[in-house]
Amino acid sequence: MREPILKAVCVPPRLFWAPAAVAGANLIVQFSLMLLWVGVTGRSIMPFVITIPIVHAIIVGWGSKEPHLSKMLVSWGRSGATSTKNVYKSRGTKFAP
Repeated sequence: MREPILKAVCVPPRLFWAPAAVAGANLIVQFSLMLLWVGVTGRSIMPFVITIPIVHAIIVGWGSKEPHLSKMLVSWGRSGATSTKNVYKSRGTKFAP
């Protein structure tokens, strides 16, 4: 096998020690809320200066337990809830008639 493939599988992308997709989504949400907060209220951004590192530390801890967290969340989002319909009336949901 080639080394880049092994490296991509063994070492998923990170952003400041956290899974990249989750950390990026956190930063986008936090910065959007911060700009909205400043625009609407005109107050200080200090609550966000405090919460961004705290939430990022939580994501780092969560990502250390599950290093492939970004890929798990992406695949979970793509797999929508599938509903099955029974051909014959019976209790429960059957995947095959």
